[in-house]
Amino acid sequence: MLFAGFQTDVPRWMQAMDIIVHASDREPFGIVVPEAMALGKPIVAGAAGGPAEIITPGVDGLLSPFGDAPALAKALLAYLDDPAFAASCGRAAAIRARDFSATRYAAAFTDAVMDVLKA
Repeated sequence: MLFAGFQTDVPRWMQAMDIIVHASDREPFGIVVPEAMALGKPIVAGAAGGPAEIITPGVDGLLSPFGDAPALAKALLAYLDDPAFAASCGRAAAIRARDFSATRYAAAFTDAVMDVLKA
């Protein structure tokens, strides 16, 4: 295990990781979650807030209650003990991350503005 401290080349570091753990206890959205997902990484995130709305447990990631070390360990072992499951979640995560792309956001924003203008 390596705690690398502050890094400026985040995509390079994230690409080097086998599993991404997002361990925030108060995350309204958590851009780190879709960023990791876009890289096709298996992810474990807090089971509350934004990550709980982004991740479908067992499909494109896993959720763990904040502060529950045994639950976090169980989630990590689920990936480590089953590389095929980890790979499957990573592939599904990359697909799910597209829902949060800048292109999709811009289209949804444009649609919302057009709806307001029609009213």
